[in-house]
Amino acid sequence: MPGDDPKRSARALARARLAGLSEAQRAAASSRICARLTELFSSRGVQSALAYVPLAGEPDVRPWARAALASGVRLALPLVDWARREMSARLAMSVDAGLETGRHGVQGPPMSAARVPLAQVDAIVVPGLAFDPRGGRLGRGGGFYDRLLAEAPARTLVVGVCFDVQVVDRVPREAHDRPVHRVVTERRMIEAVEAGSDEA
Repeated sequence: MPGDDPKRSARALARARLAGLSEAQRAAASSRICARLTELFSSRGVQSALAYVPLAGEPDVRPWARAALASGVRLALPLVDWARREMSARLAMSVDAGLETGRHGVQGPPMSAARVPLAQVDAIVVPGLAFDPRGGRLGRGGGFYDRLLAEAPARTLVVGVCFDVQVVDRVPREAHDRPVHRVVTERRMIEAVEAGSDEA
């Protein structure tokens, strides 16, 4: 499949950069990322958001999610259907309790959780292995977020979160890859500059 080799190399580089961060560095950076998310969403008047429960090495956005829930934000978490290879937004009352662990250690709501239509979500917080200033995102290769984001209305704010070492000059991108509108790290908030022609 075209693009597989560049993406494989980019994922290896991203994982190597992540491995260079200590747990203490990740925790401190995650705290700053949460503060930036609070600032961004408060300024945008976000009332509903799709968050995520972090895998090992990913920025921990749960402190932001807890505060958002406490302030009345309607929060959803992704539920992965591995058999159908799709992901849906499900209503969440907590990012700590009532979750189930699926394949690869992915935590999410139970199947009984109410589905939240993406048309009712103001913002989506998306993890990734790498991002670039154009909004390019490098995922783990399953395509789950790309398919989910393809269903989101154009008005939905899509925010990629990562540690600053995961920001690269350019992420290998294919036609099905969905860009993000903002990239938030512990050091900066990047407003993605999307170009209409990536073919050059």
